Amino acid sequence: MKRSISLLLVAGMLSLVACGPGEKEKAAEAARLQDSITQDSTMRAMQAAEAALKATQDSLAMIAQDSVMKAMQDSITMLTKKPAPKPVKAKTPEEKKKEEVKKATQGRG
Repeated sequence: MKRSISLLLVAGMLSLVACGPGEKEKAAEAARLQDSITQDSTMRAMQAAEAALKATQDSLAMIAQDSVMKAMQDSITMLTKKPAPKPVKAKTPEEKKKEEVKKATQGRG
């Protein structure tokens, strides 16, 4: 009796394992797999778009910061730069005479 019961149990277990999933179960598994693939590819595309947006924002921030630093540096340079000397104009003979007269008379007339 024990032997026949254990034989029936083993045969029952083997028949359950041998059956495998049915058509509905196979179709459900395929649909689940396809949904998972779609969800994963959508998530990757979103992550790539977010990374591109962040890179663009970082680039714009660096450009803005560089332009501000350049403007500050230009301002400092302009403040510390000595003005260029005015070119000396050659004097005419009349102007030279007037200066000599002023020196001689000490500006009195």
